[in-house]
Amino acid sequence: MNNYKFRLKITGILIFLVFIAPVTFGQVFINKAVITTYDPELYNEKVSASTIEMETGSNQLTIGDSKWIIDYQTEKNKNGDSEVKVTFECREGHVKNASVGVDFQIEDWSKENYLLMPAAVYNGNRYPAITTGYMPFWFEKDQLGIDKPILLSNQPRLNYEDGFSRIQLRSGSMSIPSVGYQNPKNEMGFWLFFEQGNEMGDYGVSFVENKSRNQAVLSLISPVVRQKIQYFISNNYSPSKDIPANFKKGDRVTFAYTIVQFPAKRVQDLYNKWLSYRSVYRPDEEVQNSLPLSEAFRIVEDKFNRQNWKEKGYYAGGTTDNFFQDWQTGWTGGMITTLPLLINGSELTKQRTTERMNWKKSYGFAMVRLIQHCHTVPFSGRPNILASNVQNFLLPSGCTPRVMTTWKFLTTAKV
Repeated sequence: MNNYKFRLKITGILIFLVFIAPVTFGQVFINKAVITTYDPELYNEKVSASTIEMETGSNQLTIGDSKWIIDYQTEKNKNGDSEVKVTFECREGHVKNASVGVDFQIEDWSKENYLLMPAAVYNGNRYPAITTGYMPFWFEKDQLGIDKPILLSNQPRLNYEDGFSRIQLRSGSMSIPSVGYQNPKNEMGFWLFFEQGNEMGDYGVSFVENKSRNQAVLSLISPVVRQKIQYFISNNYSPSKDIPANFKKGDRVTFAYTIVQFPAKRVQDLYNKWLSYRSVYRPDEEVQNSLPLSEAFRIVEDKFNRQNWKEKGYYAGGTTDNFFQDWQTGWTGGMITTLPLLINGSELTKQRTTERMNWKKSYGFAMVRLIQHCHTVPFSGRPNILASNVQNFLLPSGCTPRVMTTWKFLTTAKV
């Protein structure tokens, strides 16, 4: 009987460890407070850092001749998630060119984990990247096709090969400031929800893996300071222009965030949790009714008539400083302003909008795209692969049969 009870107890412990403990305790990570100094002359290369593993209550940290108190408070909310508030206060001295932050040291990291930062990072952006000034064009024909690997622009991403692997962003890069990941090994998910920033502006958000890819550190930083490089329009290697802070006695910096841990057998569970919590931990901002829509329309209409109107008979997409601002039928919206200008515009605007419709009819709705598809001269050094990808051969004129048929219809149809 005693042996039976003993075996029963052992079985109960094993069940708890295998099934209940992961749900209760979730991911394994260590909370640390960190103060970092940088060299602005070397584009914010890190000079020094002082860290401490935080415990609930008051924590002390020293860097240089400055002494800090870090107050760490956490409590469970009604959903069972952890609400955390961390306050840094400089009690003595000063420190120049610095930031303060919170590190989440993840001990059970894996390259197989799915890292998500909404609207900015999907699966860690762990894919090959193309370095080019603008992204609608590929470099090589063999990069096209449904059986080809995913290609990215040169944006913040984890390394899909060996080598240094880090993402540096600002919190404003995300649709809702949050970072999450799904661990397929223990079938757990993790979300960190936070405000966009504090009294010092946006947070910096950093994620770095170690060489073995079995540990990682997620960091919230204030003010935002990206080390050495920052992302800017398809270039992840632009020099960092962030400005570190000069802290003195009495300065305070606060971080507030929510930690959510939950079972996640699939990557979709990570998305589902975010969808159900995004309005809970990121409530709707109060709308500031500072400018009536009618006045906003008047400003835009005036700008279109002063800067966008072309005497050839159309409104350009922009101020025509360059080729891309002149006319495009694509995402820049060459036609998208037609209806509001026609309905709500002045007599001059309505007249010009009507002229623009005649201009479109004369030149064909697809002229710009046809030029891009048919031109046999490489555009800005990029091979003309878009047209040749439609079919495997080009007509002598440089257009595919499909494009030629479209062009013939547009130039002969009576509309």
